[in-house]
Amino acid sequence: MPVIFLDFYSNLEDSSLYKNKNRNIFASSLVEQFDLINNRLPLRQRFSDIRSFIENAFPSGLIKRYYISCPNYKRELVQGTSASFLHNVVLRADGAELSKRLPNNMSVILVGDIIEGGKLKMLSVKSIELIDEGFTKSGETLILNSFACSAFQKFAWSINISITTKHILRPTLF
Repeated sequence: MPVIFLDFYSNLEDSSLYKNKNRNIFASSLVEQFDLINNRLPLRQRFSDIRSFIENAFPSGLIKRYYISCPNYKRELVQGTSASFLHNVVLRADGAELSKRLPNNMSVILVGDIIEGGKLKMLSVKSIELIDEGFTKSGETLILNSFACSAFQKFAWSINISITTKHILRPTLF
């Protein structure tokens, strides 16, 4: 069963990497982006923190259908010394339970870079966005029977197997 590794750690609170490098549009941290989205929700439907928001949008341990696309015009794999990168990839979950809490039939997407090194492939998330569910989503690739595995701490991947059990994975690093 495929696992989608989602790295939130790298851009969770510090966005200095993107502020200084190439004037990237992803200039705010994921926590700042979450706060903007959360403030758009009615008071009773707001989330306590970014982790609960992500767990609702991309639940770990729950088999779902995911869609991945590359809306970037420049779609080339950049080879680094220890890893290769595919920049600005979009990931969205099919029928997220979160959509009931979002305003006006909105859906959550993650924008990030796919990093591949050794045995590990992950999406290093740099942006959380809301899109209209009615928006035409052409060019997406369907990933069937997958579940998300999120990291909010360096090299600590967590999957909720049940309500009472949580496993921490430590994948091979590159």
